[in-house]
Amino acid sequence: MKEKKDFLNFIRELSTALSGKNDLQEIAWIITQKIIGRYKFDDCVIFIIKHGFLYQLADYKPKSNEVKGIFESIRIKLGQGIVGTVAVTGVAEIIKDNTKDVRYIVDDDLRLSELTVPIIADKEIVGIIDSEHSERDFYTKEHLEEISTIANLVSLPIKSAIK
Repeated sequence: MKEKKDFLNFIRELSTALSGKNDLQEIAWIITQKIIGRYKFDDCVIFIIKHGFLYQLADYKPKSNEVKGIFESIRIKLGQGIVGTVAVTGVAEIIKDNTKDVRYIVDDDLRLSELTVPIIADKEIVGIIDSEHSERDFYTKEHLEEISTIANLVSLPIKSAIK
């Protein structure tokens, strides 16, 4: 029961932080920072879909000293890699071992597990929440459920901010 109450408080905090925001970059940074703060993931990335590609908006790592910038932004074609696959199918995935998934694309470092959740607004996939972790089989069903709830919550602010 306490975990559910903690999650509801987190959702309330996130909603309040996003309230009135219309800058896409700012929205993405708020989401990634809040997710990292709650879950202590190795990283959290927000991608948006534009012109057949996924573009990194925010890539937050706790060790980055909260620098709000992407040093080497990546662009991924829809259907390419794990995030590109989820962007096409709209089905969230937990990858227990990235070394065994041929779709895995190494960004800055090889990480062994991944959680990828679509952001869907008005039945349209507008982006992705992606997290990778250095441990194999790190992500749980609870992570998937909660990040999916977060993706639903942030879908309309993100869609509204996309210009």
